[in-house]
Amino acid sequence: MAFCALNSRLLVLVVLLFSLPTVVATPDMQPFPDITFKIFSDFVSQNFSSRVSLATVLLVLFSLTENPDLLNLHGRQQNPYIQGERKETSSGWIKILARALEDQLGSDARTLVKHKKIPQDLNDDALVTPIAIKLDGMASILKLKPLFSKSGKIKHRLTTISHHKIAAVHVICPASIECEDINCQPLALHQNTRLQDISKVTLIKGTIIYKQVYV
Repeated sequence: MAFCALNSRLLVLVVLLFSLPTVVATPDMQPFPDITFKIFSDFVSQNFSSRVSLATVLLVLFSLTENPDLLNLHGRQQNPYIQGERKETSSGWIKILARALEDQLGSDARTLVKHKKIPQDLNDDALVTPIAIKLDGMASILKLKPLFSKSGKIKHRLTTISHHKIAAVHVICPASIECEDINCQPLALHQNTRLQDISKVTLIKGTIIYKQVYV
Protein backbone atom coordinates (compact mmCIF):
# COMPACT_ATOMS: atom_id res chain seq x y z
CA MET A 1 0.00 0.00 0.00
CA ALA A 2 2.78 2.39 0.93
CA PHE A 3 4.55 1.62 -2.36
CA CYS A 4 1.37 2.35 -4.35
CA ALA A 5 0.82 5.60 -2.46
CA LEU A 6 4.40 6.64 -3.21
CA ASN A 7 3.96 5.84 -6.91
CA SER A 8 0.75 7.89 -6.97
CA ARG A 9 2.50 10.90 -5.46
CA LEU A 10 5.36 10.57 -7.97
CA LEU A 11 2.85 10.43 -10.83
CA VAL A 12 1.17 13.62 -9.60
CA LEU A 13 4.57 15.31 -9.33
CA VAL A 14 5.49 14.31 -12.89
CA VAL A 15 2.19 15.67 -14.22
CA LEU A 16 2.75 18.96 -12.39
CA LEU A 17 6.29 19.24 -13.77
CA PHE A 18 5.15 18.77 -17.36
CA SER A 19 2.37 21.32 -16.89
CA LEU A 20 4.81 24.09 -15.93
CA PRO A 21 6.06 26.52 -18.60
CA THR A 22 9.52 25.89 -20.01
CA VAL A 23 12.16 28.06 -21.67
CA VAL A 24 11.67 26.33 -25.03
CA ALA A 25 10.32 28.62 -27.76
CA THR A 26 6.86 27.85 -29.12
CA PRO A 27 6.04 27.92 -32.87
CA ASP A 28 4.26 31.29 -32.63
CA MET A 29 7.47 32.95 -31.46
CA GLN A 30 10.21 34.40 -33.61
CA PRO A 31 13.89 33.96 -32.77
CA PHE A 32 15.95 36.50 -30.87
CA PRO A 33 17.70 38.99 -33.24
CA ASP A 34 20.68 37.29 -34.87
CA ILE A 35 23.14 40.03 -35.75
CA THR A 36 26.87 40.27 -35.17
CA PHE A 37 28.13 41.99 -32.05
CA LYS A 38 30.13 44.39 -34.25
CA ILE A 39 26.97 45.71 -35.92
CA PHE A 40 25.34 46.20 -32.53
CA SER A 41 28.48 47.74 -31.00
CA ASP A 42 28.92 50.14 -33.92
CA PHE A 43 25.33 51.33 -33.56
CA VAL A 44 25.79 51.98 -29.83
CA SER A 45 29.07 53.86 -30.27
CA GLN A 46 27.72 55.96 -33.16
CA ASN A 47 24.37 56.86 -31.59
CA PHE A 48 24.74 56.85 -27.80
CA SER A 49 26.98 58.83 -25.47
CA SER A 50 30.37 57.35 -24.63
CA ARG A 51 29.20 57.41 -20.99
CA VAL A 52 26.26 55.08 -21.61
CA SER A 53 26.32 52.06 -19.29
CA LEU A 54 25.90 48.40 -20.19
CA ALA A 55 22.76 48.30 -18.04
CA THR A 56 21.21 51.18 -20.03
CA VAL A 57 22.03 49.56 -23.39
CA LEU A 58 20.55 46.23 -22.27
CA LEU A 59 17.45 48.02 -20.96
CA VAL A 60 16.91 49.57 -24.41
CA LEU A 61 17.53 46.24 -26.15
CA PHE A 62 15.07 44.27 -24.03
CA SER A 63 12.51 47.09 -24.10
CA LEU A 64 12.43 46.58 -27.87
CA THR A 65 12.29 42.78 -27.83
CA GLU A 66 9.54 42.80 -25.19
CA ASN A 67 7.24 45.14 -27.14
CA PRO A 68 6.52 43.57 -30.57
CA ASP A 69 2.93 44.87 -30.62
CA LEU A 70 4.11 48.44 -30.12
CA LEU A 71 6.68 48.01 -32.91
CA ASN A 72 3.95 46.67 -35.20
CA LEU A 73 1.86 49.79 -34.55
CA HIS A 74 4.89 52.01 -35.06
CA GLY A 75 5.80 50.24 -38.30
CA ARG A 76 2.27 50.60 -39.64
CA GLN A 77 2.44 54.39 -39.22
CA GLN A 78 5.73 54.41 -41.10
CA ASN A 79 4.03 52.71 -44.05
CA PRO A 80 0.89 54.62 -45.11
CA TYR A 81 -1.53 52.40 -47.04
CA ILE A 82 -4.92 54.11 -47.02
CA GLN A 83 -5.50 57.37 -48.87
CA GLY A 84 -5.15 60.30 -46.51
CA GLU A 85 -2.60 58.58 -44.24
CA ARG A 86 0.81 60.20 -43.85
CA LYS A 87 4.14 58.66 -43.00
CA GLU A 88 5.19 59.13 -39.37
CA THR A 89 8.94 58.67 -38.90
CA SER A 90 8.65 59.04 -35.12
CA SER A 91 5.17 57.82 -34.32
CA GLY A 92 3.37 58.41 -31.05
CA TRP A 93 3.90 54.72 -30.25
CA ILE A 94 7.70 54.85 -30.35
CA LYS A 95 7.58 58.15 -28.43
CA ILE A 96 5.61 56.43 -25.65
CA LEU A 97 8.40 53.85 -25.37
CA ALA A 98 10.97 56.64 -25.35
CA ARG A 99 9.11 58.41 -22.54
CA ALA A 100 8.84 55.17 -20.54
CA LEU A 101 12.61 54.68 -20.86
CA GLU A 102 13.14 58.28 -19.76
CA ASP A 103 11.06 57.67 -16.66
CA GLN A 104 12.98 54.49 -15.89
CA LEU A 105 16.46 55.95 -16.48
CA GLY A 106 16.05 59.40 -14.93
CA SER A 107 19.14 61.52 -15.55
CA ASP A 108 20.84 58.58 -17.31
CA ALA A 109 18.39 59.02 -20.20
CA ARG A 110 20.71 61.72 -21.56
CA THR A 111 23.35 59.06 -22.24
CA LEU A 112 21.10 57.76 -25.04
CA VAL A 113 22.02 60.86 -27.07
CA LYS A 114 25.48 62.03 -28.10
CA HIS A 115 26.63 64.65 -25.58
CA LYS A 116 27.48 67.20 -28.31
CA LYS A 117 23.90 67.09 -29.56
CA ILE A 118 22.32 67.97 -26.20
CA PRO A 119 21.94 71.70 -25.53
CA GLN A 120 22.59 72.63 -21.91
CA ASP A 121 19.07 74.00 -21.49
CA LEU A 122 17.34 70.97 -23.09
CA ASN A 123 14.54 69.73 -20.84
CA ASP A 124 13.45 66.12 -20.45
CA ASP A 125 10.36 66.57 -22.67
CA ALA A 126 12.58 67.62 -25.58
CA LEU A 127 14.60 64.39 -25.22
CA VAL A 128 11.65 62.19 -26.20
CA THR A 129 11.97 62.64 -29.98
CA PRO A 130 15.79 62.13 -30.14
CA ILE A 131 15.46 58.97 -28.03
CA ALA A 132 12.54 57.77 -30.19
CA ILE A 133 14.74 58.16 -33.28
CA LYS A 134 17.47 56.06 -31.61
CA LEU A 135 14.91 53.37 -30.75
CA ASP A 136 13.68 53.25 -34.33
CA GLY A 137 17.26 52.94 -35.55
CA MET A 138 18.07 50.12 -33.15
CA ALA A 139 14.86 48.30 -34.10
CA SER A 140 15.99 48.50 -37.72
CA ILE A 141 19.44 46.96 -37.18
CA LEU A 142 17.88 44.25 -35.00
CA LYS A 143 15.34 43.53 -37.78
CA LEU A 144 12.54 44.12 -35.27
CA LYS A 145 10.19 45.70 -37.77
CA PRO A 146 7.09 44.32 -39.45
CA LEU A 147 7.43 43.63 -43.18
CA PHE A 148 5.44 45.73 -45.65
CA SER A 149 5.01 45.67 -49.41
CA LYS A 150 6.04 48.67 -51.52
CA SER A 151 2.44 49.85 -51.50
CA GLY A 152 2.41 49.80 -47.67
CA LYS A 153 0.36 46.63 -47.18
CA ILE A 154 1.38 44.53 -44.18
CA LYS A 155 3.07 41.24 -45.17
CA HIS A 156 4.46 39.99 -41.87
CA ARG A 157 3.85 41.16 -38.31
CA LEU A 158 6.30 40.82 -35.47
CA THR A 159 5.36 38.09 -33.02
CA THR A 160 6.61 37.43 -29.48
CA ILE A 161 10.44 37.43 -29.43
CA SER A 162 11.94 34.25 -28.02
CA HIS A 163 14.70 34.71 -25.42
CA HIS A 164 15.61 31.01 -25.50
CA LYS A 165 18.98 31.58 -27.20
CA ILE A 166 20.10 34.00 -24.48
CA ALA A 167 18.68 32.10 -21.49
CA ALA A 168 21.37 31.85 -18.81
CA VAL A 169 23.25 28.59 -18.24
CA HIS A 170 22.74 27.35 -14.67
CA VAL A 171 25.03 25.21 -12.52
CA ILE A 172 23.78 23.89 -9.18
CA CYS A 173 26.50 24.18 -6.55
CA PRO A 174 26.89 24.73 -2.77
CA ALA A 175 25.97 28.14 -1.40
CA SER A 176 28.93 27.96 0.96
CA ILE A 177 32.34 28.88 -0.46
CA GLU A 178 34.41 27.14 2.22
CA CYS A 179 34.22 24.30 4.72
CA GLU A 180 31.85 25.16 7.56
CA ASP A 181 32.21 21.99 9.64
CA ILE A 182 32.95 22.74 13.29
CA ASN A 183 35.92 20.38 13.19
CA CYS A 184 37.68 21.80 10.13
CA GLN A 185 39.38 24.99 9.12
CA PRO A 186 37.55 27.25 6.64
CA LEU A 187 39.20 25.59 3.65
CA ALA A 188 38.06 26.43 0.11
CA LEU A 189 35.70 23.91 -1.47
CA HIS A 190 37.22 22.17 -4.51
CA GLN A 191 35.43 20.55 -7.45
CA ASN A 192 37.36 17.37 -8.25
CA THR A 193 34.74 15.26 -10.03
CA ARG A 194 35.69 14.31 -13.59
CA LEU A 195 33.68 16.38 -16.07
CA GLN A 196 32.21 13.29 -17.73
CA ASP A 197 30.96 12.07 -14.33
CA ILE A 198 29.08 15.25 -13.33
CA SER A 199 25.35 14.65 -13.13
CA LYS A 200 22.73 16.59 -15.08
CA VAL A 201 19.28 17.26 -13.66
CA THR A 202 16.12 19.25 -14.38
CA LEU A 203 16.03 22.52 -12.41
CA ILE A 204 12.78 24.26 -11.55
CA LYS A 205 13.40 27.94 -10.81
CA GLY A 206 10.22 29.82 -10.05
CA THR A 207 7.87 28.64 -12.79
CA ILE A 208 10.56 27.97 -15.40
CA ILE A 209 12.07 24.57 -16.14
CA TYR A 210 15.74 24.30 -17.13
CA LYS A 211 16.84 20.93 -18.48
CA GLN A 212 20.28 19.30 -18.47
CA VAL A 213 21.64 21.44 -15.63
CA TYR A 214 25.02 20.39 -14.18
CA VAL A 215 25.19 19.60 -10.45
